[in-house]
Amino acid sequence: GEEAAEGEEAAEGEEGEEGEEKPHERDVGIAVMLLGSVGFVMLLFYVVNFPDDDIRRYAWRIVSTTISIFTAVLSFSGIREVSKKYIKIPEELEGIECVRGYCIFLIFFAILQIAVKIVSGAYCDCLCPVDLEAAEWVIADNLRADFGHAVEEEQVRNSMGLRSCAVIEGVEVFVEKRYLNSEKTKRRLKAWAMMMAHLCGFAAIEAGGGLQQIEFFSESPWKAMLAVIINQVFISLLFRAMDACRWITIYDHADERVVMCKEEIIEAENDIISLATSFLTIQVVRFALTGTLPNVEGLVEPYETVGQEHNLMLLIVGAVGLAISIVLVCVPGKGDWITWALHLYQNIFGMLFAWATLWGARTFMKEWDGPLQILGAQLYPNERHLVSALTLSLCALLIIRILDCIQDLGGGFVRVLQNLINVLSLLIGLSWETCFESGVAELAMETANPFRMKMILTIGAIGVVVPAWRWYVLARVLDLERKHEERTLAKEQASELREVQVPRGVSRPKSYQALSMEQDENPKSYRSSGLW
Repeated sequence: GEEAAEGEEAAEGEEGEEGEEKPHERDVGIAVMLLGSVGFVMLLFYVVNFPDDDIRRYAWRIVSTTISIFTAVLSFSGIREVSKKYIKIPEELEGIECVRGYCIFLIFFAILQIAVKIVSGAYCDCLCPVDLEAAEWVIADNLRADFGHAVEEEQVRNSMGLRSCAVIEGVEVFVEKRYLNSEKTKRRLKAWAMMMAHLCGFAAIEAGGGLQQIEFFSESPWKAMLAVIINQVFISLLFRAMDACRWITIYDHADERVVMCKEEIIEAENDIISLATSFLTIQVVRFALTGTLPNVEGLVEPYETVGQEHNLMLLIVGAVGLAISIVLVCVPGKGDWITWALHLYQNIFGMLFAWATLWGARTFMKEWDGPLQILGAQLYPNERHLVSALTLSLCALLIIRILDCIQDLGGGFVRVLQNLINVLSLLIGLSWETCFESGVAELAMETANPFRMKMILTIGAIGVVVPAWRWYVLARVLDLERKHEERTLAKEQASELREVQVPRGVSRPKSYQALSMEQDENPKSYRSSGLW
């Protein structure tokens, strides 16, 4: 009797195990999204608090550029959807889509020029303080909520130097002298210039992609490449025309406001041409590899399996582009025009690597059957985009860390690192934007009015992201850049002091940093509320 009972229990256990249902594929996808998102957030905490000043600065720059690209793509996608919904173009009117793309680009280009010239104060002082050289004492304790706020000079213990202490509400806190008007103007100018440059860049991609879709240019890869050249020449001529206009209408070209305006315009031009030319060139490469020209968004519809050889060739093209970019970084520039051309093509070939890696990763994840073998379930497109974005982000940060270690050992990789940061920011930003845009599209499709819901979600995301990026992320980037310049200048001054031959018996002059350290060692009547 006991043996029979045990046999029945064993049979019931086997039936229970066999009858146990596997998790649904959507549940697996949600689990992947949850774990991936939490992992990425924790990864950000690690890199922005890394115990290395350079890594922190690079990490914040990548985060800032990534958010700008992410927001620009999202904004442009919404504007494109609105234009397609309310401006209907018959299919038989070939080339009109290209015209619409260039019209959108010209609108963004005009906003970029007007915003930069007004915000910088090059044409008027309505949005720019009159006195950019006004220095104020501000709280320098970043653990306080009032960090960066101005304090009265009477509260400062020693107002002779650049750093001191002040007693605020009975507590001694660190303060420093900063040019707040100049910093606010630069931050506002950088925000407008960067965001509008990325918007113009994606509008130029739309316009150039529409040009490539015209029957004449879509006949062969060589003709499609001709469209790339035409697009780049058109954008360059626009900027040269605006340069001539600025040269005629501005008299004092040495003014600080005019210099800031010129620098941001040059950087914007490089970003716009680099984004558009690199994307459209990769379109030509994919056309040559598969025989099918992707559409304006870079998609091939209906999708056809291309195999891993295609992905390998894309990665090889991207690696060649990155190598050329690094070589150009090492080429010394003589003259303004040569330096400008070198910087431009450094960005173009670097972003060529970013686009090639992005499309190669997307195709690989779409055709890879690893999730089915590992998890026993197929991942949905959103989950595949997330895995791709996480992998690319981790690899990008690892590359930055390796190069920074080499630089710390004495390697001259400063300009290479700067170039790679722009490239990797584009790669990370576009990979995460793909995740968000795909998620927004799927959520919108579940509603009664997908177009309205997509616009609501897009506007809501932009309204939350852009202010936070401008007030906190971009401000932190500029602060870290300012600190980096101070450290670099201090090292140069210390090096010059060491090289000075001091006669025997005469004490060497003390640097400002040494005097500051002596002042810090003096006894204080109050204790600091945070770290310097």
